[in-house]
Amino acid sequence: MQTSPATNIQEDLDTLSQYEAFARFMGFVLTMREECIEELHLANSDNMQQISGRLLSYDQILHMVDYDSLIEKHRN
Repeated sequence: MQTSPATNIQEDLDTLSQYEAFARFMGFVLTMREECIEELHLANSDNMQQISGRLLSYDQILHMVDYDSLIEKHRN
């Protein structure tokens, strides 16, 4: 019996969350998200939709990995 892709992804994320290097990478994703927010403040109306899409993608990734818990786990 084959598991669903969503189950496999969650299992993969659970495995990756054990590694500090993954937590550092997710910190980089958070930094990129923050840069998008800064870009939105300076963007013209033509670029806003593109930047908003990137921002949404970063938010979804951070939510999928439960970033706050991930960072807390590797804080020590």
